[in-house]
Amino acid sequence: MIEEYAHGHGYTVNVEFGGHGIGQELHMSPLVHHNRTPSACTAEMRPGMAFTIEPILHIKPSVQYVQFEDGWTMQAPGNPSCQWEHIVLITESGHEILTMREGETLPFQTLN
Repeated sequence: MIEEYAHGHGYTVNVEFGGHGIGQELHMSPLVHHNRTPSACTAEMRPGMAFTIEPILHIKPSVQYVQFEDGWTMQAPGNPSCQWEHIVLITESGHEILTMREGETLPFQTLN
């Protein structure tokens, strides 16, 4: 859905980075792809699991990254990009977005 939405608005989706599980480690399984891929995780989501949805969108389809000296920060020089992250908790009745701010809405909630 993220890829379809991005492409529909003239952007490309980063395929090198993805969301991840939240738990005892900073970046843990499952890897959450934001694009269609045959290597997508097939793990079943169960109540109590939490993970991030954090797509990176680019204006240009070709991306070359530069890593900062801090060993963490990445940049895509010459390719304006944006990233937004939410943490999703799987509940007994569905899901809860833990990082929603007051008044914030998500565009995907209205897509069929």
